[in-house]
Amino acid sequence: MLHYKLPVKRALCDKENVMSNLDTTTTYPRLIRRIQAVLIDGVIIPITAIATLMGVSKMGFNGQYAAAAAILSVFLLEPFLVTTTGGTIGHHMRGIKVVNSKTKAALGIVRATLRFITKTILGLFSLVAVMTSRRHQAIHDYLSGSIVIIKNPQALPAYEVLKEREVEEKGYVYPTKVRRIIMIFLYNIILFLVYGFLLVILLTDNCLNNNICNEYEQTFNMAGSILWLAVTIMILIFGWRGLLWGCRRKLEDVTSVT
Repeated sequence: MLHYKLPVKRALCDKENVMSNLDTTTTYPRLIRRIQAVLIDGVIIPITAIATLMGVSKMGFNGQYAAAAAILSVFLLEPFLVTTTGGTIGHHMRGIKVVNSKTKAALGIVRATLRFITKTILGLFSLVAVMTSRRHQAIHDYLSGSIVIIKNPQALPAYEVLKEREVEEKGYVYPTKVRRIIMIFLYNIILFLVYGFLLVILLTDNCLNNNICNEYEQTFNMAGSILWLAVTIMILIFGWRGLLWGCRRKLEDVTSVT
């Protein structure tokens, strides 16, 4: 009897299995469309909150009452709208909506509030996960059990409409998701420490403590921040795809006996 590998046959079978497991009916927006929605809300929500704060103050309600009114306006424009209409003003302007990842129904108010809080804390960084996740979910989508879909895919060109993606390439054995998350976290801690060490060495005390920096230091700060963000994104992408040391994917040893 001969032992030999059948990579082509196995790859074809794996591809068929993956295609059968993917949801081909739900459509997702491109990342740029989601960023545009965030930027629109990033203008509308603060302006509304400030206008509410000023209006309530002029009515004679100051301090905690004015702050409460401003917070309420933000709540109405984000979690409340997501629950009742399927999205914020920015979402609707860009033709996308937020739904429950399991039922595809409207997101409950608790989940919508959790989604808003985590999105506010993480900012645009949360959207990096959209590039690596199967259902194009950001970190705040994962945590709140939501997905962002296109409301009317027929009205958009084909390149704007995305389907579920194959995250884990077949023919490889991947580390567990927990291990990948831990290693991504550790890599980012190391990056933070290295970046901080370089700042201490290369910048003067006056720049570090008093934020009074010369032209060279300002340029270094800007370039360093951009580089730090780029490396952070690369760590997330490569880590999730099993390409980082400590959580590398391995070739699957598939043999067949005839």
